[in-house]
Amino acid sequence: MRDQILDRLERYRLYIDSRAVCVLRSILEGYDNIFVVTTIDRRVGLVEIQATSGSIEDLSLILGSLKTEIGLRSTLELDKYASH
Repeated sequence: MRDQILDRLERYRLYIDSRAVCVLRSILEGYDNIFVVTTIDRRVGLVEIQATSGSIEDLSLILGSLKTEIGLRSTLELDKYASH
């Protein structure tokens, strides 16, 4: 079961205002385990978001609505997780 979930996770790296890292984390984690937020480098505002393929549209809407508030500068989609 866990491998099936990992097969469907997609990762995105975002550069946001470093002061907004905690805000973004709090908002996304409030969606009850749909998203996992990892801070890669708080000094430069680099975070990684893991999302299931079924929640990508929701993530896009959320980030679009918060773009100005979190100072979203760029987004990079990473390869989907491999199950091995």
